[in-house]
Amino acid sequence: MKRNQFGLHKIIVLVLTALLCMLSIGSSQPADEKEEFLEEKEFGFGELPDNDTLLMDYMDQQFFGDKNADISEYGVVGDTKLTDANEKKIYRELKASVERIADGTKKSTVIEVSRLSMNMSVWEKSVRKVMSYLMMDCPYDLYWFDKNSAFVSVKGYGSTINTVTISFTVALEYRGSGVYITDSAKIGAARSAVSNAKSIVAKHADESDREKLSSYCQEICALVSYNTKAANSDMAYGNPWQLIWVFDRNPNTKVVCEGYAKAFQYLCDLSVFGSGTACYTVTGVMGDGVNSENHMWNIVVLNGENYLVDVTNCDSGGVGSDGSLFLAKPKSGTVNTGYTFFNTGNHSVVYMYDSESKTLLGKKILKLSGAKEDMTPVISLNGQKLKNHAVLKVTCKKKYSFKATVTNALGKRVTGSDGKVTWTTSNKNIASVTSGGKVTVKRKTGTVTITAKSADGTTAKVKLKAGRSSVKATKVTVTAESKTMELNDKDSSQVLKAVVKPASASNRKVVWKSSNKKIAAVNSKGKVIAKKAGTVKITAVTKDGSKKKASITIKIKKKEAGEEE
Repeated sequence: MKRNQFGLHKIIVLVLTALLCMLSIGSSQPADEKEEFLEEKEFGFGELPDNDTLLMDYMDQQFFGDKNADISEYGVVGDTKLTDANEKKIYRELKASVERIADGTKKSTVIEVSRLSMNMSVWEKSVRKVMSYLMMDCPYDLYWFDKNSAFVSVKGYGSTINTVTISFTVALEYRGSGVYITDSAKIGAARSAVSNAKSIVAKHADESDREKLSSYCQEICALVSYNTKAANSDMAYGNPWQLIWVFDRNPNTKVVCEGYAKAFQYLCDLSVFGSGTACYTVTGVMGDGVNSENHMWNIVVLNGENYLVDVTNCDSGGVGSDGSLFLAKPKSGTVNTGYTFFNTGNHSVVYMYDSESKTLLGKKILKLSGAKEDMTPVISLNGQKLKNHAVLKVTCKKKYSFKATVTNALGKRVTGSDGKVTWTTSNKNIASVTSGGKVTVKRKTGTVTITAKSADGTTAKVKLKAGRSSVKATKVTVTAESKTMELNDKDSSQVLKAVVKPASASNRKVVWKSSNKKIAAVNSKGKVIAKKAGTVKITAVTKDGSKKKASITIKIKKKEAGEEE
């Protein structure tokens, strides 16, 4: 069972220093000076809990992933759910300063929020609430915070607080010249990791929402492995819990569930999704119904349904490495009683939310959709995957060979009976389709929908617009195994690939050209043969008269001295 160590390491100790500005009754200030208090008061704090009690109060304090308005219908959670003006002001100014600390433009972690008007009787409860939402909304921006202590002081007049100052203790690995000063060099290293995370998002930018989520899970599992030692010991809170270390490009990096969950959240926050797609990070316990451990995972809202995503256990050796715990729907359960899942080995896995998650996110987000996980068919034509409900122009009296591959939530191909699809046409007078996906367009023009349905009833559709004219190419792309080639005495060559779109283009052939045949030649099949060192541009031009073209620049290098043939 995989676990995460929360407990005492995540407690925020609030230390109150009430500095009251008091004036004597004999003051010479003008009588209409409203900011003055003419009565001296002594405040007692015996009703406030001591440090041990505060510690117990915060044992369940958890840390969540960032909320990004671009992907969430709820927007930034704290800014949305905090309705009190003072709380919202503290939250916004803290968040802005925390972001500046994270990007290196502010070194001091002492943050002062002034011009408040808060009653002494509610300040502690308000600050606790603000801090909960702040940590929920800033997983990356608080990477430098050691999560052991944040000292709070308040200033004001009488029973009214005007200023709140919060001092965040900097974790040792990011600490500069003082406890509340960050090391700019180490902050720079963190920024580099953020850049690596953004490159992952850019790599999958053209994928569907579902494909992106699956790709992010696989990327994270490829970057890190599970830190069993940290999870099963009293190791101090540190790097294994930080999402930032997932993206350090170090193959030896190991993290616990908090690292996996926050990393998945962060990639989602950096992404542009369709309307309604959202990711949330939650905490609680996970077990087999008898024994359980603290855990952190994600909830994903996709196409109007709420799924569980446990990236930690999707990794090699995890109980959900078969994909059963990614975009998963439970067999049974509720928000209050917990949800039960079964992997392909028929082992039960139970997830229960903690009170913090229930309070901060609510049932609308935490309630998971039921029923079996979708087995999604993906239609392709001429080697090109088509988006669901794609529209293609086709030519009357022509035949097209469509294929459909069924995948599970992790994008893995489903075989056997679950991997079979049933093909249907919406109008046999326009186009017919065989059980193998071969479509024959008839003489009649018009629009027809071809559907591939998987064994569990999930469908993928492509709309065909039949006309009498040939379908011209609209775009061509060129890719290479490598943009750098090396001269040697053997075969200095590679084959480029040209993809002509749409997939239904009547003529998908291209003509290959080299900008300098003395450096590299290219034949009719796209095979590039290096001749001498230099840079050459290889271009593919469509052969159907549409004049669409695409180029790729390849650098030819001399063989380095001392290298073996």
